Formats: sequence, C-alpha cells, structure tokens
Amino acid sequence: MLTITCSAAEAIRGVLATVSAHDRAVMRVCARGDRWDLTLAPPAPDDAVVRERGVEVYIERAVEPRLRDKVLDACIQRGTVRFSFLEKQHAKAA
Repeated sequence: MLTITCSAAEAIRGVLATVSAHDRAVMRVCARGDRWDLTLAPPAPDDAVVRERGVEVYIERAVEPRLRDKVLDACIQRGTVRFSFLEKQHAKAA
C-alpha cells in the first residue's frame, strides 16, 4: 500500500485547509496517461483510501496496484508544494 511521509502529510493538511468544506474535495491520485496526478478532486465511489499520519489520500482503483510499493513525499519551498512518488527503497526516512 502507498506510504505517506511526514512531509507529505503536512503538505496535504495545508492544501486541504484552503478548501471549503462544501467543496467535498479530497486529495486524489488518478492516472493521466502513463503518469499519476495527485489533485484536489471529489472522491469516486470505488476509490481505495490510504489513511496514514492523520490524512487520507484517495486512489483511483485502476492506479492502486501500481502504487503499492511507492511512497508519497512532498517538498515545501516558499509556500509551494511539490508532491512526488518515490520507490520505497529510495525514499528518505518517513
């Protein structure tokens, strides 16, 4: 299953804090060609959900098997967040 680093959890909390509760947006991973995108979007009924470090990430079912050995990380610089998916063996200590 996808693992979430402390940095990614902090970034997700920050992003979600900017969203109005009535928007019903969540952090969601979906396929875009041969890439994965992490975006604010409404959840789909069949999404897988990873709950870790106090946050939730929704994952499109078709993508979920390919993320099992990945780590979601984030780099926050000058108020800008960059998320990345790393191989577990190459990820920094979570």
